[in-house]
Amino acid sequence: MTTSAQALNQLLSVANKHPNKNDKFLKVVAAHLGLLNKSAEVEVIQLLVRLLDRIDADIETMNVGEEEKTHARKFLGPFANIRNFSHLHLNIQQAKDNFLKADHLVGLMSLHLALSGHTNYFDLDSETKKYAEDVRRLRDEMLDLDLPTYAKKIVTARLAQIASMLENFYAFGPDALQAEIEALVGAIVVNPPNKDSKASASYGRTVAVLLAILAGLKSVDSALGATLSMSEKGKALLELYSPDD
Repeated sequence: MTTSAQALNQLLSVANKHPNKNDKFLKVVAAHLGLLNKSAEVEVIQLLVRLLDRIDADIETMNVGEEEKTHARKFLGPFANIRNFSHLHLNIQQAKDNFLKADHLVGLMSLHLALSGHTNYFDLDSETKKYAEDVRRLRDEMLDLDLPTYAKKIVTARLAQIASMLENFYAFGPDALQAEIEALVGAIVVNPPNKDSKASASYGRTVAVLLAILAGLKSVDSALGATLSMSEKGKALLELYSPDD
């Protein structure tokens, strides 16, 4: 189990430990998360802001007095400029002179300890995370298939993103992973291959892996109501794309 504060600490620590201090902070985090598209830095900003918003919301739900909540929010003070984007152009060294100071990261762990027992989040089990390897293998497989250029681009990009989300589940969380799986299933539905083609078999293997991931995701957060219906749709897709071909 983890907390939102620990998730932010874990992500920022990646940048803090990065060896090349001249590299741009956003690019370092994006590369760690496997975000390689043109909007990668924007996606990192959105993710950081979502984590900060989640921490704020979690502090609000703490069963403590307002004075304790105010004290807890002070640990977020050093990261305020992430929300207004004023420090996000910095390189690693500049960031370490600002919000990436060691004391600030220690403060997040203090906040983590305060949140523990009030609001915790389950992590994916190790077996489900291992599907990242299968997803990346499927992505490589898709690159060699005779698919329309647009279909290949969107499907392989979604697969790469899902693999990264599995490996960095602490940062993305269940909602983002489920949304990405739904988007990939949608891409498969609107870009169907010929029934007897190699692509059809690859699609079948992909759907089978997605169903396994959804099963692991359901065990993490039973409140994800759409997961069950997604599983049923996935089973229907398996009837069209046999993974055994």
